This record gives sequence, C-alpha cells and structure tokens, in this order.
Amino acid sequence: MDVSAASVDLPMHEAWKSFHAYHTAVRSGRATADDVLLYLALKAMVRGKKVIDLNLAIGNGGRDAQGRPRLAIARADWPRVICHGSQTAFRFMARAWGRGPTSKIDVPASTFAAAAVRDPWHINCSAQVPSIPPQFRPAGKLLRYHVIFEAEWDHRPPVDPLLVQRLRGPFCVVLAAWDLTPLEQAVLRARS
Repeated sequence: MDVSAASVDLPMHEAWKSFHAYHTAVRSGRATADDVLLYLALKAMVRGKKVIDLNLAIGNGGRDAQGRPRLAIARADWPRVICHGSQTAFRFMARAWGRGPTSKIDVPASTFAAAAVRDPWHINCSAQVPSIPPQFRPAGKLLRYHVIFEAEWDHRPPVDPLLVQRLRGPFCVVLAAWDLTPLEQAVLRARS
C-alpha cells in the first residue's frame, strides 16, 4: 500500500522554523486549536517521523466497484472493522449500530473523487483487522494506535498494513509497515 501521496512533507529547515513559532504560541497560551494541531504535526516531523493526512490517504485509495473504500482504518485492538457510509462520511467502527457504545473514525466522503462518491449511504461492510507482529507491536495499550490497511471486504485477510499513531485531526505518525506472511493470513482466516 502506498500512502506517499498523503505524506505531509516540509524541508527540515522550514519545519524547524514553523515548529518554533507554533511552540511559542502554544507555550504562551495564545494558540488556537489549529495552532495546536499544526504544532503536534510539526513536532513529529522535526523528530524525523513520517506524518500522513489520514483523510487524504483513505481518499486517495479510492473505492471499489461496489463503492466501498479500498483502504480502511481501525483501532489496533479491534478484531474487525465495520464501514458504514453516509452522505457526508464513511464511518469506521468496531460494532454495528445499536450494539452499545463504540469508538468511531469518520473520513469525509469529500476526500474521495467526486464521481466515486455517489450513494455512499448504501455502504455497510466489514473486514478483518490485521494483527500486529511482535516486532512492530507498541508497548502499552493498543487502543492508542491504529492500523490502516487495504480492506478485503469479502472476509479475506489483508496483506500490507501500516501501524499509525493518531496525533489530532487528520494527522497520523507512521510507526511501522509490514506484509502479513501466509501463516499470519491463515490465522486471521481461522479467526473469522
């Protein structure tokens, strides 16, 4: 999966200059919500992290012949993700509507090509969330992390996910990328 088009890149000297300006605004208490968002993204960038725009990544992935997003995002501790379309967004969540509280991730429908956005409210599908191999698994609780992957809405295991940590708004830091081995895919198939 290639999300390079969704990368937020700046030359390092520009990133440092902007980071210091936003850092000063945040520390002085006169920062807006947008300033804080930009500060967090710039902070990750000056630390050498790859920052992506989640909405752009999912939108650039496009939609399949049935109108479902080709890429999905899920919290790293979810075994499955459900995607539900509406007129304004695609909502990724762990449980179906009406089955108790659930966290959700909304990706605006406007991030997809205009021709592909027709009838998003008819979309209701689910996919397996890939497991994270031990060498990439972060310490602590997985609920703080997310996985972006090429969704196999027909219940086949996905093959090449990204582990990300969401900052705020649409920004995520890429922590790891890997391909699932045939053995890992077999374990996911057995889970379904």
